[in-house]
Amino acid sequence: QVRALRKRIRSPHQVSLHNCDSRSLQLSEPVDVLITSPPYPGVYDYIDIASLVWNKLGKDSTAHHHQQEIGARKLLQSLDFASRWQTQQEQWLRAAYANLRPG
Repeated sequence: QVRALRKRIRSPHQVSLHNCDSRSLQLSEPVDVLITSPPYPGVYDYIDIASLVWNKLGKDSTAHHHQQEIGARKLLQSLDFASRWQTQQEQWLRAAYANLRPG
């Protein structure tokens, strides 16, 4: 699907895909646009789903924990869920902003 999308884009600009925790995104130079998949608070356990893919790709999924996951459903009932969610949102938004070109 990505290759098909790249063929459709008629632009002199380069398109790069990064699969990472957006809180730790550090690009080599600023970009004009960042597209992310927002974490929905308390709706999904993304790591459970992603682990299936990682295992099929032969990658280690044990390094990822629900405690690090933004908005993990398994943590919804914890007392600090709302404050943790707020902090995580601020972290990824700050990282995204740091990677954007001014203007």
